[in-house]
Amino acid sequence: MKIKFIAVSAISLAALSFSSCSEDESDILPGPPDYELTEQPTKGAYVMTLQGKVDDSPEGSYANMVYVDLSGEKQELVGRTSWHLGFYSGDTPRVTLNQSLSRVYTTGKTDFAAVTIADAEIEGFPDLAGGMMNFPKDQIITDATDGDLDKTALGDISADPVQSEVFLLASEGLDKANWFKLKITALPDGYQLEYGRINDTAPKKVEIAKDPQQMIVAFSLETGKTVALPQNWDLLWSKSIALNTMPNGKKILGPSSDVITSNRLGGVEVGVVKVNNPQQIRDEFEQFTKAGVDSLTFSSDADVLGTDWRLTPMPGAIAPGPKSDRFYVFKDAEGQYFKVRFLHFCEEDGGERGKPMMEAAFLN
Repeated sequence: MKIKFIAVSAISLAALSFSSCSEDESDILPGPPDYELTEQPTKGAYVMTLQGKVDDSPEGSYANMVYVDLSGEKQELVGRTSWHLGFYSGDTPRVTLNQSLSRVYTTGKTDFAAVTIADAEIEGFPDLAGGMMNFPKDQIITDATDGDLDKTALGDISADPVQSEVFLLASEGLDKANWFKLKITALPDGYQLEYGRINDTAPKKVEIAKDPQQMIVAFSLETGKTVALPQNWDLLWSKSIALNTMPNGKKILGPSSDVITSNRLGGVEVGVVKVNNPQQIRDEFEQFTKAGVDSLTFSSDADVLGTDWRLTPMPGAIAPGPKSDRFYVFKDAEGQYFKVRFLHFCEEDGGERGKPMMEAAFLN
């Protein structure tokens, strides 16, 4: 029996409020057309293939950030490298990083013009464009993976421009001469951002207004434009920063593929269901009802899934693919519950890297 796949159409969001800058830009991309999948979902569930991949190049497999709305049964796609910073619209001034792209570190200076490439070359300055991040705890160059706004790399945003520090920002693999520097000051209803390349003496200045319709106002340092992000989503799949557990049990923070983040700022919580028999996970997933929710412990941490939901293909890896001993229950801001499991995410498990397949069902 052929099962109709979920139709995925991107929603056009309202433009963000933004002054002293060029016209807003949206990087929410159109989703794929309807197509057929010869696979029977469990009773009451739907199956969705996340469209992170655009071509067969290494970066093409992770070109899109995929935001999934479980109640709407849809996904929205945003270019992974289309924005660098996210400005929080809540009461406390906070600026987050696009953890698929950006790392930052303070120079300890407040004078924009005084910061040059020499600051990135002093002893002890972290390699912002490097790979795995086994660095001292005082070198905080990325936001906490649990999504806690009190643990952002940019920290407290001062309302005094004299006290606002200058940070250097880089993307993985980016040459130091092309790093950015930035200085952010809190305004009553938004933020002032001064930014430029690492050796620029005169900054570009923009004011970014808080928007009650946007929890996070995203901004690209490359284009000088804001970028519309999906607002109604429960989980995000992308290449990103994650805490990875090494074979010796040590936790290493670094860029990882196939990272799943839940929407902490949007009020989403996640519980983990450990199955009794991994060989029968399909049956246990199908039989799980809302009555089982009371036995779960829910967490608002954004990294409950992280990279812990899958086993990556590597030499000596046993059964690469989604872990078969667990599935997840998502609770959204409206108090609705959804069970979610992942079916495929790589060629070794019958899927395709960059196009993970998931199954979800509303619990009523």
